[in-house]
Amino acid sequence: MKLYTNTLLPVFFFLFVVLAIPILLWLQVQTISTNSIYSILAGFGEIAGITGTVLFSIGLLLSARPAFLEKIFHGLNALYDYHSKIGQIAVILLLFHPLLLLARYTTTTLEATRFFSFTANWQQDLGLAALYLTIVVIVLTLYIRPKYTIWKYVHKFLGVALFLGALHIYFIPSFVLNSSVALKTYVLGWVLFALSVWLYRSVFGNKFVAIYEYKVSNITKLNDAVTSIEMCPIKEKMNFVPGQFVFISFEGAQSSREPHPFSLTSLPTDDCLNVSIKALGDYTSTIAEKVKMGDRVFVEGPFGTFSYKGTGHTKQIWIAGGIGITPFISLVQDLFHAKSHEVHMYYAVRNKKEAVYLSFLEKIASLLENFSITPFYSDTKNYLTPEYILANTTNSQEYDILICAPPKMIESFRKKFRKLGITRKQLISEEFDF
Repeated sequence: MKLYTNTLLPVFFFLFVVLAIPILLWLQVQTISTNSIYSILAGFGEIAGITGTVLFSIGLLLSARPAFLEKIFHGLNALYDYHSKIGQIAVILLLFHPLLLLARYTTTTLEATRFFSFTANWQQDLGLAALYLTIVVIVLTLYIRPKYTIWKYVHKFLGVALFLGALHIYFIPSFVLNSSVALKTYVLGWVLFALSVWLYRSVFGNKFVAIYEYKVSNITKLNDAVTSIEMCPIKEKMNFVPGQFVFISFEGAQSSREPHPFSLTSLPTDDCLNVSIKALGDYTSTIAEKVKMGDRVFVEGPFGTFSYKGTGHTKQIWIAGGIGITPFISLVQDLFHAKSHEVHMYYAVRNKKEAVYLSFLEKIASLLENFSITPFYSDTKNYLTPEYILANTTNSQEYDILICAPPKMIESFRKKFRKLGITRKQLISEEFDF
């Protein structure tokens, strides 16, 4: 869930302190001589390397999605968003590290070229290997974006890059690092912590991460594009709250074993889990044909904090775009236990055929006085807009707005709502943009 409030200010303060500490430790053993531009550049190059390594370690920690961090960041999407931003800043700093050191160690273009080439200096080569591997992974994951399974496999090499960087830091004959045990310990401490979590999640995850075993008990085609899959526990049942999602991998011989995120449409009191999958990408477009009755399913989770509870207002507007309806299915059923809330829902799809849960929602609306549903078909009307929603809402400042839809729709609605006077605190969203 993305909750647009100032609750992430402590995160920024934490990052500020974490990065300030190594800079202060560096200043205890080194000074930047303002008499020489080369000294200034080299000094900033050392600081860039130190802070870049710490940031890289923090970014790797976030990618492991530990449960306590998910709560701090209000959901995996925000956590992964910060992982991406922190990682990109770290790479920039690490790239400037050797660039700024050129002023100290080279005097000609040929020497500068050799400075970025693998040589007999193995301590330096470790740093270059770490940097080049990181750049390759960043370019692949952020800009080329291969298939999800390849992307996720490639992403794991960030841990290898950090390990090579740690060896570079430990063995390089740096005056600053060797003169300050505290600084070297601080930087390598972050690296070792990050690598430990990375090993726990990426390398030994199958042994240490809690995985629940289920089996496919029912497969229902809701329309040509959406399939509902019911899974019953083989052993222990997973506990969750309405609105959460899980990572699922199917054991079927012809299906990918790579876990993918899906919202739960069932309730915690149900005996089995239920998810609805829309054919969108490489994986989901063929999953309905690949998964068979009786297939074992491996479930990790639950994740997410998307909920109508604990927000600022009991009056709420829910907006579902396409398959973004899924987390609302469990939430709307939970409204039977929260009659103090008043909810009006907009269900935006292209046509009635795509509104796979409309009849279910209309039945709930007939049973609950505090819930109403408005389907919005773009084929017969214009697209649903924030202007339309607020024009049909009295005293909009008394409402919270929950949105689950494709990322572009969420981003567009968020900007327009803000321009129309809706505060950040009122906007709550769930988006699967990992």
